Amino acid sequence: MKAYSKEDFTLAEEYVAVAIGMDQLFRRSSDDGEESFRKEGLLPIQLTDVEGKNFDNWKEVIDHLEKLEREYSFMHRSFRKTYMLQQINSVKKIAQWQNGKAMGFPEKVHQFLKVNENPISEEEMEADRHQLDALLTEKGIQENSLSERVQEWESLFQVKNIKEVGDHYLQKAKNQLLEFGFHELEHVSVEFEVVHDVPFNAYCDYLGKKIYINGDLSYTSFQLQHLAVHESFPGHTTHMTIREKLLKEERIPLDAGLVFTNTASSPIFEGIGDNGIRLLGWHKTLDERIFLLLQQIRSKTALNAAYYYHVQNMEKDKVIDYLMYYGFGNKNWASSRFRFISHYFRGPFIYSYWRGQEAVSDMMDQLEPEKYVEFYRFLLENMLCVQSVRYFV
Repeated sequence: MKAYSKEDFTLAEEYVAVAIGMDQLFRRSSDDGEESFRKEGLLPIQLTDVEGKNFDNWKEVIDHLEKLEREYSFMHRSFRKTYMLQQINSVKKIAQWQNGKAMGFPEKVHQFLKVNENPISEEEMEADRHQLDALLTEKGIQENSLSERVQEWESLFQVKNIKEVGDHYLQKAKNQLLEFGFHELEHVSVEFEVVHDVPFNAYCDYLGKKIYINGDLSYTSFQLQHLAVHESFPGHTTHMTIREKLLKEERIPLDAGLVFTNTASSPIFEGIGDNGIRLLGWHKTLDERIFLLLQQIRSKTALNAAYYYHVQNMEKDKVIDYLMYYGFGNKNWASSRFRFISHYFRGPFIYSYWRGQEAVSDMMDQLEPEKYVEFYRFLLENMLCVQSVRYFV
C-alpha cells in the first residue's frame, strides 16, 4: 500500500468531522420517500470515533470544505492530493446543491462522481448487441429474436433457491481469495438474505454481515455468482474489511472509515466489485463470456435510461420499456431499476457502475494477469477516484 504522511492523517481527521456533520445535516433536512435510501443518508458506513461538526446550514459546510480544499492544494504528494481534491470538491458540490444551487443531471454526474456524464453511444450499444448475437450463435442458440434467445440462454441457468446458491458462491469466492493471500478474510462470514420491495438488486450490509438480495427478481447462477463477488469477495465486504483493519493499525487516514455516497470515491468502490470476476478468473468459458457481456449491456442500459429520463424527459413507461428491451430484463427488474435511477439524489449514482467498471478494467487491460492480485491490493488498501487509479503504474 501507499505510505501516508502525518499531514495526511491530520487533514483526514478534519475532513471526516466535516463529512459526519454534513451527513447529520442531510438527515435532518432530507424528506426521502424511498426508505432504504433514507436510512443510508450520505454515509451508509461510518467506522470512526470522530465527532461530527455541528452545522446549522449548508453555507457553513461549504466554508469548511473550501478551507480543506485550500490546505490540500498545497500538498506535495500527488497521489493523495489528486484523490482528496477530487473527493472534497465532489462533496462540496453536493453541499452547494443542497444549499440551493441549480444543477442539471449531467452536471450532477460530472461534479459529484467526477466521471464522464455522457450517455453510451447508440453505436457502442449496437456493437454490444452484435457481439452478444455472435456469442449466442456460438452457443447454438440461433433462432428467434435476440431477446428471446437471451431468455432461452438464461433459462438454462435459472435458480430456485436464491439463498443456498448465493451462499455457495460467497464461500467459493472467499476461498479463492484466501488462496490469493487475502488472509484478512479468514474469519469473515457473510450470508445472503432475501428481501422484497426494494430499489436494488443486492445490497451489502457490511456491519450486519448480510447481503440483502431482491426476492422480487429472478436470477441465474451467473447473476448470483456476480452478486457474491461484487457485494463481498473481492467487492464491498472485502474492501471494508481491509480498510477497517488498516484503520485499527493506524496505517491509513481516517477517511477510509467512511463510505460517502455519490462522490468521487463511488465509481472505484463499484468498479472493484464489478471486475472481481476477472480477478478470480471466472470470465473465460463461453457461458461466462455471455453473462459478462449481458451484465455490461445492462449496466450501460441503466446509465442511458437515467440520462434519457432526467435529460430528455422520457416518460416513465418509455424508460421502463427501454430498460426491458435493451437490458433484456423483465418488468420487475426494469421497475426496480427505475426506482433507483429516478431518485432525486441517487439517480446520478447509476453512472458509478459502468464508469467504475471501465476505470478498473482499463487498468487491468494494461497488466499481465500475474499482476492482478497486486493491483487489487492497491485498490483495496487506498482511497481512490477514477483519476488516481493510474498511480498504480
